[in-house]
Amino acid sequence: MVMAVLPELGSPNLIQSVGDGLLEDLLNEHAGSLYDEIAALLRTSQRFRFAFACGTYASVDPAVVDDWMRILQDIGTTKQRERKRLWSTRGGLRET
Repeated sequence: MVMAVLPELGSPNLIQSVGDGLLEDLLNEHAGSLYDEIAALLRTSQRFRFAFACGTYASVDPAVVDDWMRILQDIGTTKQRERKRLWSTRGGLRET
């Protein structure tokens, strides 16, 4: 559902709302069963990384969060960079 919505959003505010709302809730409840899908999306979808960067995952096993952070590092970014990138794109959001 998150990936169905993200491509349609043209505003950083809306992407942030998905990230710190729907996505955050989903991962805090179901991170274990979504682990592989989240790992793949972190590698392939900039919009997903934008939304992911806006969430707080306090209920997710810290080892899982560490794995996800390593994926971001492997592709040369961090949650903080993705948040900055989201807001620096403003009208130019596009999938990369």
